[in-house]
Amino acid sequence: SAASDLGTGIYLNGTADVIVTGNNLSGRNRGIESVGVNTGSTIDGNDVSGAGSDYGMVLRNHDSALILTSNNFAGRGSGLWLQGQGGPWTLPTSNILTDITTGEAIRVDSSANIVIDGHVLSGTGDGIGVLVNGCPGIEVSNNDLRDRRHGIQFTGGGNSSAIVDNNDVSGSGSDFGIRLAGVDNGLSLISNTFDGRQNGLYLEGLIGPWQLPNSNSFLGLTTGTVIRLDSSNAITIDGFDLSSVAAEGTGLFLFSVSGVQITNNDLSGRVFGIDSGGTSGGVQAITGNGVRSSANLGIRINNFGAGLTVASNDYSDSENGLRVDFMTGPWTYDATLEDFGSQINNEAVFINSSTSVSVDNVDASGFSTTAVRLLGCDGCAVNALASCGASVGVSIESSDNVVVDGCEIGEGITGVYVDSGSNLAIVSNNGFSNNALDIDDQGIGTTAPGNGQMADADGDGVGDVCDQCPSFDDTLDDDFDLIPNDCDACFGDNLTGDTDVDGWCDDADLCPGFDDNVDSDGDSVPDGCDLCTGDDLTGDVDVDGFCFDLDCDD
Repeated sequence: SAASDLGTGIYLNGTADVIVTGNNLSGRNRGIESVGVNTGSTIDGNDVSGAGSDYGMVLRNHDSALILTSNNFAGRGSGLWLQGQGGPWTLPTSNILTDITTGEAIRVDSSANIVIDGHVLSGTGDGIGVLVNGCPGIEVSNNDLRDRRHGIQFTGGGNSSAIVDNNDVSGSGSDFGIRLAGVDNGLSLISNTFDGRQNGLYLEGLIGPWQLPNSNSFLGLTTGTVIRLDSSNAITIDGFDLSSVAAEGTGLFLFSVSGVQITNNDLSGRVFGIDSGGTSGGVQAITGNGVRSSANLGIRINNFGAGLTVASNDYSDSENGLRVDFMTGPWTYDATLEDFGSQINNEAVFINSSTSVSVDNVDASGFSTTAVRLLGCDGCAVNALASCGASVGVSIESSDNVVVDGCEIGEGITGVYVDSGSNLAIVSNNGFSNNALDIDDQGIGTTAPGNGQMADADGDGVGDVCDQCPSFDDTLDDDFDLIPNDCDACFGDNLTGDTDVDGWCDDADLCPGFDDNVDSDGDSVPDGCDLCTGDDLTGDVDVDGFCFDLDCDD
């Protein structure tokens, strides 16, 4: 032993059948170190714990006959480092590797068919639980890696056919719970728990086809990124709950990916639902995701190729909806199936520094600052936009050769704005209704043929796209609640309204929060508040929550 983090306790070089057992090597910089080729070694019951800053043991080129049992590494800067370990070989769980501080509890380099299963490697928010580099066929499963900076990290290449299953990397760790590089599509990544961390899963250089299993849990991740894909191809992430209730972090970050499919995930309540960087290409899809209530952006697409499909995503109640940067087209964003809900606070769609992008069929009838914004674009178009209540329907800034055609824009301040840095815009065949200014043209060479008033079938002065109460007069609102008389379920009852939208005003609502019209047993008590559904003959006479036929005291 040593008191000052000095030297190595025992050093082995090219040994056979050596037994190192029951020694006190605590406090050493390294307790035991081996080099050369070592066969048939037994290293058992040694104490390499304490304040040593380097690895308690560094074992090189041992064969699969190595016996490594009941050694104590607790409290060191780093624990066990295996290099060139012969396999198949399993690290026994009798070794104590708790409370390793700033380094790795276990590191394995250039070793094949190694199993690390069932170990307690939890920490205090620092260090790495298991570090792997160049280890084909490795298995890291069923380990407790809570509160580590990284629970598991794979680096370099050659980590093929890896198994990383059933590990707990939850807790207060600040970096990614699991970060995997150099893995292939033989990767098994099942039933790991990332709950409560700042950052979740980071996959780098994974070449598919490969799909992330839904058995992994990502609940309650906070300020970082839940899942990051980097330099990966043909990956599918489908059906995950990556939401937040605290407007924190990013649900999914994509960097230089190709062929990814991001579908049917709940990423709501994040700062960014989906964000991206680098340069991405190939046929890719971002569809069916919920990015509701995003504090900054629902989805940001950065430097993707024209093979991208974005459809059927829900941006409701987000600060901004979709942003596309540096897209080189021709590329058409068809928003027919996209849902921008009733409230986008700033831009529903923002196209930035892009060429030949067409934005079609956006329904931005919520109250956004700008429905569609084009900045630094060349040859872009906005077609068939429906915008009601936005301050600006389409904003064209520092852009050339933009076409705005066939749009319906009403109830705003400016229908189409063209700034002085824009050239040769064409604003054509659009219908306007009740904007303070339909077209604000400050550009050079703008033309505006074929524009007119929005269709108004019921003749109430409100264009059809913006008509709250079709076939009736929207201008009649005798109780001043912004709901026309003929469509006002709670006319004259502004203070209460109909919060649960069941047709019963709040002050007459039998079952607030539920639909009063659903009464499956016909007892005049809506199902949402019926303690004895289907049990009309007995009911709950004494109103104690127990139906009469089950009540001991009626």
